[in-house]
Amino acid sequence: MKNIIITSVLLSTFTVNADWNTNVSTSEMSGVTSYHANSPKTLSTKNNNNLERSWLSVGCSGDKKWIIIGFEKTPIPFKSSEIVSWVKFGSDVANDWSMTQKAGRNFIRFNEVVVPNGNKDDDRYLETLIYRITNKPNMKMQFDIYKYGDVVFNYDLTGAADAIAKTLKRCATK
Repeated sequence: MKNIIITSVLLSTFTVNADWNTNVSTSEMSGVTSYHANSPKTLSTKNNNNLERSWLSVGCSGDKKWIIIGFEKTPIPFKSSEIVSWVKFGSDVANDWSMTQKAGRNFIRFNEVVVPNGNKDDDRYLETLIYRITNKPNMKMQFDIYKYGDVVFNYDLTGAADAIAKTLKRCATK
């Protein structure tokens, strides 16, 4: 286990297996601790040197969970802050998934869904995504990026189940 101090966050990283890693971060300002399971970084299928690598992360803090797609550069020039991406898990049929990117951030977050009764159902939406991430060999995402057009990232999900289970268990015990 190694400890790294990053400006305002204490970050501990340890490897679950050769592919995925988990880390813990605590905000020095708020004292809030969050836990993350992170995929290995991947290049886009366009392999353009101007496009950076990306990774998938499942995180939690207390009873809150989130799934983000991270990018090395800030910000990725999406055509809108509301992003709809084609997402394909393993050999399943690709579906549209909705995400948002706040200005200046180097990641996008999967949005909640609104169920027929009009209530947000974050837990069901996230559980569906987590189930697919932990039960499929890979996840491909296609983004429409300004100046590059359609760009596809292929995330390796080998080891995701163990890393995510370990991460979510840590939140459940807090």
